[in-house]
Amino acid sequence: SDLIRKELGNPWLIRFTCPLALLKVISFVAENIARLFHKSSTLNLDKYKIMKQRNWICDISDAQNELGFSPQYSLERGVNECVKWYRENKWL
Repeated sequence: SDLIRKELGNPWLIRFTCPLALLKVISFVAENIARLFHKSSTLNLDKYKIMKQRNWICDISDAQNELGFSPQYSLERGVNECVKWYRENKWL
C-alpha cells in the first residue's frame, strides 16, 4: 500500500482495525445493495474471505532458490506501470 500511495502522489490514508464480524456484515450488505442496483461491489463476501486472512507473507525466495526464478519486474516498477495503465484508461 505504501508503494501505491507513493505512486498516486501520496494521497491521504486512514488505517483502522475492524472486527471481523462487523466486516462480514458490511461486506454482506454492500454485496446485496450492489445486486439490487445490478452493479458489482468492491467490498463483497469474496473479498471478505480474502481480508479475514491474517499475516499474509509474500516471499519469492523459494522460487528463486529452488526453481531459479528471476522476476523481470521489481515490485516498484510493476506498481508504477499498473497505476500508469489505470490512469491512461481513465480508471483513476
